[in-house]
Amino acid sequence: MKRAFVCAALLVLSLTPASRAGVPLTLNYQGVLTDGSGIVVSDGSYDLTFALYDVPSEGSALWTETQPVTVSKGIFNVILGSVTPIDLDFADPYYLGISVEGGDELIPRIALTSSAYAMSARGVTGDSNVFPPDGDVGIGISIPLEKLDVTGAVRLGNTVSDHAGTIRWTGSDFEGYDGSTWK
Repeated sequence: MKRAFVCAALLVLSLTPASRAGVPLTLNYQGVLTDGSGIVVSDGSYDLTFALYDVPSEGSALWTETQPVTVSKGIFNVILGSVTPIDLDFADPYYLGISVEGGDELIPRIALTSSAYAMSARGVTGDSNVFPPDGDVGIGISIPLEKLDVTGAVRLGNTVSDHAGTIRWTGSDFEGYDGSTWK
């Protein structure tokens, strides 16, 4: 098969470390598959191998999967991670490498980017709550003055945690764990 080129058409990226619970470990990717002359390939199924890297060239793949992909008029759509879940934190930039029918990886790799509204997922801000990606967190207050600033009551449950600095409510007393005993 002639050397193929892939043009990125759409990448939807919605994984963020703060909101991973319940979020599919998949990405939608669309592209146009052409031959070495820039002419779209014939309609059909092609085995495409996808890999994610933390560097734009060289390096080792952090994730990889191969899928049979249906191409129509050169256009394809694929759900990355539908074969092998993508278990990366997406706190750093990643690059998508693609190879066609077991051939060499196409160059350059494609830099993954955020969708417009996903960029707000780096932190959560509401009228009276602030959960930034770093800095002070406010619950019931929009300008927190401490690492955790809570306006209103805080409910603590009984815990068996053994981390120093843990506070618990036993049902009759508040206790703090100093690393060796509850006090």
